[in-house]
Amino acid sequence: MSTTQPKHNHITGELQHLPIEQLHNYARNPRKGNIPAIKKSLHQHGLFKPLLVNTGAQTGEEWAVLAGNHTLAAMRELNQEAQEAGLQPPHSMVPCYIVDVDEAQAAEIVLVDNKTSDDATYNNEALADLLDWLPDLTATGYEQADLDALLDGLNTTEELPDEDMPEETPYADFITVRLQLPPHLAQQWLAHSMAFDSAEEALEHLLDHGPATE
Repeated sequence: MSTTQPKHNHITGELQHLPIEQLHNYARNPRKGNIPAIKKSLHQHGLFKPLLVNTGAQTGEEWAVLAGNHTLAAMRELNQEAQEAGLQPPHSMVPCYIVDVDEAQAAEIVLVDNKTSDDATYNNEALADLLDWLPDLTATGYEQADLDALLDGLNTTEELPDEDMPEETPYADFITVRLQLPPHLAQQWLAHSMAFDSAEEALEHLLDHGPATE
């Protein structure tokens, strides 16, 4: 792994519409996307954010898509399906944000774009509320089974019985100390501790009141 420190180079670019034939997938993209789901979204909403595209002037990989590789693949499939049906391809010109970065920064952009998406989480209550608010889930990427499972999970958490909750103990902040005792003291300690529910309680009583007496 390289130990070279990354450059802090803030990217500037411009928005352009490019022919889809001009665009290429980034060759080293490690991401596996859900192309059928993206195709469904494109069919229902169209393309609602531009692809991030590198000119390739510094890399030799011209017009490589750094963010939106699977969207590009989905658009190509939709175009092919339209042509086979004798229809006009729906995605001939593609909105793109054009940048010019070197190989290292291109790789960093691809990785951080994927990783920040992976690390994101949900407020499940807010997600369930938003999904439940819609009249149907057709254009959301979710199905009714997803919402049902989400609601079941929230209900299970809310109905968790008290006996399943972690039991608090007054000795949670105690520090463990181990001692080696001679046989006669060990016997005395065992006899003393048997009168209490726990070793901690036995020691606390011993320190406060002296040894237990019959």
